[in-house]
Amino acid sequence: MNLVEGGARETEKDFARFVNIALGSCEEVRYQLLFVKDLGYIDIKDYERIENKYEHIKMMLSKLFLRVAESG
Repeated sequence: MNLVEGGARETEKDFARFVNIALGSCEEVRYQLLFVKDLGYIDIKDYERIENKYEHIKMMLSKLFLRVAESG
């Protein structure tokens, strides 16, 4: 949602700010994932599978941020 909102902004600088906010939101979700694992709501296998997907998404967001920040 942060990316959609940022994409509606007028400048690359504004979009970069929202990509950065999306990275922060990604970290929030990562903590929530760890929290539910620690509480026993998901097992370690599911945690690791989702954590791997998280790493991929974070890498894509980081690359997007660098690209947008350099162009803005």
